[in-house]
Amino acid sequence: MQLLHQTISKLKGFKEWFDTLDLHESQLVLGLSGSVKHLAESCAFEKLDKQLVIVTPTLLQATQTYEELSEWYDDEVVHLFPVEESLAADFSVVSPDVVSQRIRTLDFLSRGQKGIVIVPLSGIQKLLVPAAVWKKSSIELAMGSEIESMDAFVEQLVELGYRRENMVATPGEFALRGSIVDIYPLDQEYPLRLDFFDTEVDSIRAFNAETQRSMDVIQEVRILPATDLPLQKEAVWKAKDKIHALYEKDVKAAQSEERKDQVKNIQQAIDAQLENGEIPSNLTYFLECIYPEKTSLLDYVSKDAYLIIDDYARFIEKSKTLEEEAGYWKTHHIETGAIASGLSLVQDGRKVLKESPLKRTYLAIFQKGLGRLALDAIHPITTRTMTQFFSQMPMVKVEADRWKKQGATVIVLVDDAKRAQKVEQTFADFEIKSVISNGAVLEGQLQIMVGKMHNGFELPEDKFAILTERELFNKLTKRAPRNQKISNAERLKSYTELAVGDYVVHVNHGVGVYQGMETLEIGGIHQDYMSIHYQDGGNLFVPVSQIKLVQKYVSSDAKVPKLNKLGGTEWAKTKRKVTAKIEDIADELIELYAKRDAEKGYAFSRDTVEQQEFEQAFPYTETQDQLRSVAEIKEDMQKDKPMDRLLVGDVGYGKTEVAMRAVFKAVMDGKQAAVLVPTTILAEQHYENFVQRFSDYPFTIGLLSRFRSKKEQEETIEKLRKGAVDIVIGTHRLLSKDVQFLDLG
Repeated sequence: MQLLHQTISKLKGFKEWFDTLDLHESQLVLGLSGSVKHLAESCAFEKLDKQLVIVTPTLLQATQTYEELSEWYDDEVVHLFPVEESLAADFSVVSPDVVSQRIRTLDFLSRGQKGIVIVPLSGIQKLLVPAAVWKKSSIELAMGSEIESMDAFVEQLVELGYRRENMVATPGEFALRGSIVDIYPLDQEYPLRLDFFDTEVDSIRAFNAETQRSMDVIQEVRILPATDLPLQKEAVWKAKDKIHALYEKDVKAAQSEERKDQVKNIQQAIDAQLENGEIPSNLTYFLECIYPEKTSLLDYVSKDAYLIIDDYARFIEKSKTLEEEAGYWKTHHIETGAIASGLSLVQDGRKVLKESPLKRTYLAIFQKGLGRLALDAIHPITTRTMTQFFSQMPMVKVEADRWKKQGATVIVLVDDAKRAQKVEQTFADFEIKSVISNGAVLEGQLQIMVGKMHNGFELPEDKFAILTERELFNKLTKRAPRNQKISNAERLKSYTELAVGDYVVHVNHGVGVYQGMETLEIGGIHQDYMSIHYQDGGNLFVPVSQIKLVQKYVSSDAKVPKLNKLGGTEWAKTKRKVTAKIEDIADELIELYAKRDAEKGYAFSRDTVEQQEFEQAFPYTETQDQLRSVAEIKEDMQKDKPMDRLLVGDVGYGKTEVAMRAVFKAVMDGKQAAVLVPTTILAEQHYENFVQRFSDYPFTIGLLSRFRSKKEQEETIEKLRKGAVDIVIGTHRLLSKDVQFLDLG
C-alpha cells in the first residue's frame, strides 16, 4: 500500500489537502466515497503520523471503514469502537466480542499510541468513565511481583467487571481455588492461570478453557477490565446520595399513589444494594451521578490527534434521529420507573464534536445540506465509480483503449502473484496491453499489482484509475472476522456447575439436594462421587462418570421442590404422569403437523446466479451455523409445504444476514416479504441495513412504524396493496387490518 499512498499523495486535489492538514483548523473535502475515501483517510494518517479519529454517522459505515483499513494495517494500528445506535440494544445484552473491541480501543487511546480509531456517532454520544479512571483500571503482574492480599485481588477483579465462577469457561470470568486464580480477560485468546505463593506471583500460564490444561509460561501480563465501564466502589459510594435524591424527586412528582409506590420500591432496592457495597445491575444508567464530568471517547485521545468526520450531511440527519430515539426510550423507562427522570444517558454528539479543540476535516459528497461550518479550506475532488464489467472482456478492452489514449495510469489490483499472471494472460487474449508491476507505479500504463481494495474508482482530472477483480469478474474476497476468540462453544457439563445446596434431579431417583463431591475407595480404587441427599436422610453417591443421569433442578416460579424418598414410589408415579402428559402433547402436535403437511404452499425456485452473487457480496466469512441455517431454510422454501422455523442466536451472531438471504430468495420469485420486529428503533435499524444490503438490486423497501408520518404510512400501505413495495420492515403496525399485500411470500 506504500506505493499507492505515495501515488495518491502527489495527485493535485489530494496534495492540496494533505499539505494543509496541520495548517488549517477546519477543512472540507468533497466528492469522496467508498474505497477512494478510505485510501485518502489512510494517506492522511501516513502524512500526520499521529492518532487519527474517523467519525461516521452509522455503525455500519464505521464497520465498513474498519474492514477496509484493516486490510492495509495490523490490528495494533486500526481500532473500532462499536456502539449500537439503539439505546435499548446498548444498555441490554452486548456481545463479548463488541465489549472486547471497545476495551482494546479505550486501552489503545489511553496509552497515547499512534494509530487509527473508527467510531460511529453513537460511540461519540456514549458516556464513559473518565480517562484517568480507566488508566487505573488494569492490573499488571509479573513473575515474582506481589499483590496486597488475595481478598484485595479478588475484590479488584470484581470491580473490573469479572464474574466469579467455580471454573473459568468464557471470557470475563475468574475462579479461585486455594492459591490459584484462573482468569479469562476479554482481550486474550486464552485464559490465564496465576499461581501464588502467599502474595507473590509464583507462575503465570495460559491454559485451554475446554481441557483446563496449562499451556505456555508467561513472564508478565496486563489484565484489562472485563467491561468498558469499570466503576470504582468509592465513586459509587459517594454517588449514592445523588441517586437517592433523583428518585426522591420522582416520588414527589408522582401523580398517583401507585406510581409513587413503584418509584419508592425501586429507590429502596437500589439504596439497599449500595448500602451493602453491591453494584446494582442498572448502575450504568447513573454514570452521570458517579462521574459528573461527562466523558466522551474524544477525552481519551491525544491532544494533537486529528479528526475526520465522514459523510457530514448524513451525520446531521442521523444525529437528529438518534436524539429522537433516545428521547422515546428514556421516556418509556422513566414511566416504568427503571430510570430516574433527571438523568442524561447519552451526550449530544454534534455538541461534543463542536466543543472539541481537535483539528478536523469534514467529508461530504456535496456542499449542500452541511449547515453552518467555519471552514479554512474546501477541496473538491472529482471521482467516478468504476464500471462493473462482469467478465465482459470486450468492454474492458474499450475502456483500456480510452485510458491508453488519455495517457492514464491504471492499476489493476489482484490477490496474489499467481492471480496477477492469470489476469495478465486474460488481458493478452483480448489484446489488452498490461504489465505486472512489483516495485513501482508506472505512469501512463495499465499495470497489475498485488493488493487489496474493496472497490475500484477513477480520478478523471488526474488521469488515474484503480480496478479490482470485483469490477472485472465480480469476484469478492471474503474476509474472516478479526479477533474472533469467543466461539459458540457447548455449555460446560461438569459438577463444577453445581453449588452445595443446589436442588438436582436424578433420572431414576428424583429430586434431591447436592451435598458436594466425595472421594470414596471401593475395591481398592479411588473415585470421585457426587453426594445427593434425599428425604428421610437417604444419601446417593453418583460416580462422576454417570453425571449425565443428574440435572440441575429448574423451576419457572422459583418454587422450592419437595424432596423424593430413595426407594419410594412417588418419583415413579411422577414420571408416569409426565409421560402421559407428554404423550397428549405429542398427539396434539402430530395432529397440528398433519394439518400443516396437508396444506399446499408456494415452492420457491432454486438458487439463481443473482442469489449466489447476493450471498457472495456478504463481506464476512459466514459461521458454520449461519451456512447450515441458510441451507436448511432455502431447502424448506423450495418445498411446496408451508415453512415454520425458529432461528435462535445471540446479539451479533448473524441472524439478520440469514433472514436477508431468505428474503432475497422470496423477492427474486416476484413475491413480497415482510420483516416483523418488536420495536420502532429496531425497525429503523433493520430498514437501514436492508437498504444498504439490497442497494445493488432494483427492489423497493418500505418501513412501517410510528417514526413514519401518517402520510408516509398510507403511501407504503397503498404500495404494498399494489405490489409496488417488495420488502417491508415494520413493528406490530404490519399486523393492522389496513395492511394488505398483493402477493406475500
